[in-house]
Amino acid sequence: MREKQLVYLSRATSYVDQPELCSIAEDSAKRNRAVNVTGALIFCNGYFLQVLEGPDEMVEALYAKIAKDSRHCDVMLIRESSAFERLFPDWNMASLHEEHMRSDLVKRVVEYVAIVGKAADATLTAEARDLLADIQATLATETGSRVKKVA
Repeated sequence: MREKQLVYLSRATSYVDQPELCSIAEDSAKRNRAVNVTGALIFCNGYFLQVLEGPDEMVEALYAKIAKDSRHCDVMLIRESSAFERLFPDWNMASLHEEHMRSDLVKRVVEYVAIVGKAADATLTAEARDLLADIQATLATETGSRVKKVA
């Protein structure tokens, strides 16, 4: 079975606080567990950045459903790859909220959002890969209320 990693960015239609983000991630994790999908949902500066990893058909179906969700708009596919190692294999859906991010990581996310509309695809992919590696490292080292791990 082919696997896919998909990363998208979208603008929230209203502010999402930490408890709401955790609730979204928990609901997602319950559904994702059944279909072997993992990933992370990040909320920062009014934007969602989400990574979905898993069986190709499941990731595609989830993305199509997510793209129609009224909690966000301006959904932009940033990265889609079948050649990858899962960044979030232990999380059916991790969440990370701006209130609990290091200031340098918040700055990187904000800067990334600013360049998304201006850069070539190759730059977006390289920037996304670097940013996701930092987010993955943050999730791997943080504990408590900063990160919601749902396995």
